[in-house]
Amino acid sequence: MTIKKAVYALSLNTNRRPNKIIDLINSGIEEGATLVAGGPEKPNGLEKGYFVKPTIFTDVTNDMRIAKEEIFGPVLSIIPFEDEKEAIEIANDTPYGLAAYLQTGDTERAERVSRQLRAGGGIMTLEEPRQGYFLGKIVKKAKRA
Repeated sequence: MTIKKAVYALSLNTNRRPNKIIDLINSGIEEGATLVAGGPEKPNGLEKGYFVKPTIFTDVTNDMRIAKEEIFGPVLSIIPFEDEKEAIEIANDTPYGLAAYLQTGDTERAERVSRQLRAGGGIMTLEEPRQGYFLGKIVKKAKRA
């Protein structure tokens, strides 16, 4: 199967959710994060309904709302770090801990770091694109036809 058209918006089930997500996107801009893609405006051609543009921020710090609050929308906050210890501290600096995502090409690092992350579940992507960890177990991802 070949994907020919990308999805540029997320449909949400109530009018409250987009307002909350847009508020958080605006807070990221106001607090100094760099908006790389998306933003608070409605997607072109989708003025009706509950839609939000997929949004990416860089230069996020862990004290910003977009890093601290659960957004439950199409927003990615990229937080830089200097070393493994700082990355673990950033990841664990949350009252939520619902899930974690770790990407590395080093299997030993993946296992070492995953044991230190406080999360209910998570996914680790290793160098091989069709292999990853989920909840501490190696899984093979389904191949696309």
